Amino acid sequence: MRSLYVGDDRDIAKMNQMTHEERMADLRLEDEAKARRRRLKNIGPFRRYSQLNNAYCLTISRLARQSPMAVSLFFFLASIADRRNAVKPMTQAEMAKKIGASQPAVSDAIKTLLEHKLISARKDGKANVYAINHAVLWRDKKDKTRLSEFKEVGASEELL
Repeated sequence: MRSLYVGDDRDIAKMNQMTHEERMADLRLEDEAKARRRRLKNIGPFRRYSQLNNAYCLTISRLARQSPMAVSLFFFLASIADRRNAVKPMTQAEMAKKIGASQPAVSDAIKTLLEHKLISARKDGKANVYAINHAVLWRDKKDKTRLSEFKEVGASEELL
């Protein structure tokens, strides 16, 4: 008897042993992965990169010596910010868990970032919505900074 090769890398025997619910869950995961790959493929360059204002590179460099956790948190927030530089509501405990730090360290880092006006914070229930100062870092085309969630004017000049 000849073997028939279908070209699918999946284990046919395993698929026959799966329950209907397991197979449906497996198919759902595959569909989500395909959709995620499709979304990533369609993301333009302005959504994949952030623009860092050169004038603040020295500021951030000096801040890194004073408070490495603050700089780490700043770039974590930048990595998850939307196109308006806002981060979805998140508690300090959630942030600490995501970056692998203690909650008091994250709290101190947030205070430092707020003092230097690199971010702003707005209360949303038990959590805060953080926004990155668009004069320092921007996630979209530069002509759209007017849409920024950051409400304060100008960043701290202390460290410049």
